[in-house]
Amino acid sequence: GYAPRFEELKRQILAKVPGAQVQGIVGRKTSFEVEINGVLVFSKMEKKGFPVFDEVAALVEEVSRGMPVRPLVGKQG
Repeated sequence: GYAPRFEELKRQILAKVPGAQVQGIVGRKTSFEVEINGVLVFSKMEKKGFPVFDEVAALVEEVSRGMPVRPLVGKQG
């Protein structure tokens, strides 16, 4: 499954924003979605790949400082 990827993403997010609440929910078999404050910012099924974890962590940090939630564009090679 995707548990190891989720755990790595969670680790990177918490390294940048220690107070963030990071939750993993098992969904459809091939899905890996990222939501920030209830807004979908990345879907593996839509982008055909995984998000760049550094970008996710950076966006969480931006949002924690009051910036708006925005979609992620990059995906892992």
